[in-house]
Formats: sequence, C-alpha cells, structure tokens
Amino acid sequence: MGSFYSDSLHPWGEGPVDVVAKHVHELLPGTVLDLGAGDGRNAVFLAKRGFRVIAVDVVEAALGELRRAAEAAGLAIETHVANIVDFPLADRYENVVCTLTLHFLEFEAALLLLTRLHERTAPGGCHVLTLFTSDGPLHRPGSPQFWPEPGGLQRLYGGWEVVYAARRLVTTVARDESGRAFEQPADELVVRRPS
Repeated sequence: MGSFYSDSLHPWGEGPVDVVAKHVHELLPGTVLDLGAGDGRNAVFLAKRGFRVIAVDVVEAALGELRRAAEAAGLAIETHVANIVDFPLADRYENVVCTLTLHFLEFEAALLLLTRLHERTAPGGCHVLTLFTSDGPLHRPGSPQFWPEPGGLQRLYGGWEVVYAARRLVTTVARDESGRAFEQPADELVVRRPS
C-alpha cells in the first residue's frame, strides 16, 4: 500500500471524505480517533475545526505527508504508525472516524476492533464510517477480509442512534484490464452512542 503514496502525493484526494465533511457538526467536541488516516484528508479538516485528532495508519509515508500538512497549517495532530488492530486504545474517545479502511482487516479482527471502539467511545460520541461491501467487483468470495453484506455494518450498532446511513459507489484507484477504475459499493454510516 505504501506504493500508492510514492506514485501520488494524495492518492485518495485532498479534501475530506464527503460523509465526514457533511456530518462534522454531529461530532461531540473533543477527540477524534482517525483510524486509517492516510495522508490526513480527514485529520487536517477535523483539526482545523478544533478537534484533537489522533491519527493512526500503517504507512509511514502517508503519516509523513499528514505531519507536513499539519505543520504547514499550524495544527497539532498526534500521529501513530501502527496497524489499527494492534493500536493500544485510550480509555475514551469522543468520536471515531474510519473511512475505507476496515475492509483491509480480517473479519474477526474487524469485529473485535469495533467492539473495543464501542466500549471506548464517550456517551453521545459518534462513529463516522465508510466501508466497502461484498456486492461489488472488488470483493473476492471466500476472502477472510471484512466485507459485510449491504447494511451489515449498521446491524453492528444496535442500540446506537443512526444519524445517517446511505450507500454509494466509490471510484477506486484499482483498475480493470482496460484501465478503467472499478466502482465499488460502500456503506456510509454516522451513529451516536446513547448518552
């Protein structure tokens, strides 16, 4: 995955993911744990709006770009090079953001991580997630990765308030044999932990 960052400065785009930008007002003031932060497209946006951002990604080159962007903007963003499965979580976060990352994890590891995040989220705090689903061209049947069926992510948040839930097609960096970008369905979800 590091090669994406050697080929392009911002392989996923420069601005925040739409679901983050459109629902930033729903977030509880305080911390945002940004899992799979990449080069900081969400982290920088959130830090500019006064959140204390903890950004975690497995790719050092991506976080290096995030640090450069944060320094240029005069922002303090805490960064950690780590696999999000192994990252030692703090006791509490006000919010969690994880966009197009969980599908890289094995199914059981993703479920365990989500359970831990549920427990470590403050009452009234939000999770903002985007996740590829199993009904598109990039999913491989029998894969151990976390590619739930459409709507499967929302079902893991029983008892939480659903602020927003939608499906959209994501134009990916992966290309078919003729060079066309794949369009992969994804679930988007903004949920709030009960107060």
